Amino acid sequence: MIDHLFLPGALDLDGGHEFVARAARDVARLAAQSKLSLTIDCSAIDPADAQSVAMLVVVAHGAARHGMRVRLASPTVQLRRDLDLYGVTHLFDYG
Repeated sequence: MIDHLFLPGALDLDGGHEFVARAARDVARLAAQSKLSLTIDCSAIDPADAQSVAMLVVVAHGAARHGMRVRLASPTVQLRRDLDLYGVTHLFDYG
């Protein structure tokens, strides 16, 4: 069971859709097992871009619909700044 996803630093639009779809499937599976969170490794996101932030927000909203949280592992300083800039830091746990 995957409870940890890796978000590559550079995704085109199709790659972004694939990542979000895979994350949604994993969230549904984890929720069925009463898991409370999904961890996404963000170490490769440097610099962060609007698409990366948007993908993370979509995944976080999907997880929240299942009563889950998204934990961002190894977020870069820039990614944390961008999440703060867009006002979405509250959607994530960090570690």
